[in-house]
Amino acid sequence: MTSVQPQSVQLLGAQDQARVLEYLENSSRTAAEIARAIPLSVNRVNGLLLDLEKHGKAHVDHCIRNVRGDSINVWTSPRG
Repeated sequence: MTSVQPQSVQLLGAQDQARVLEYLENSSRTAAEIARAIPLSVNRVNGLLLDLEKHGKAHVDHCIRNVRGDSINVWTSPRG
């Protein structure tokens, strides 16, 4: 069973994806950096990035380590 999203939700998702891609055109960024700049929640940005990756519009360029030693994805767009 698949759910159908209202058109307004789909439009908002497309607008948010466009904002993320526009921000990634200039350079590679983490989800937290994107979230602060746009602004959206980090969870929302992560979801958008995963969806963009699924459609070949964004990918992980490399990873960095935070102060705790956790691996953090650094995202980029194919055009970026």
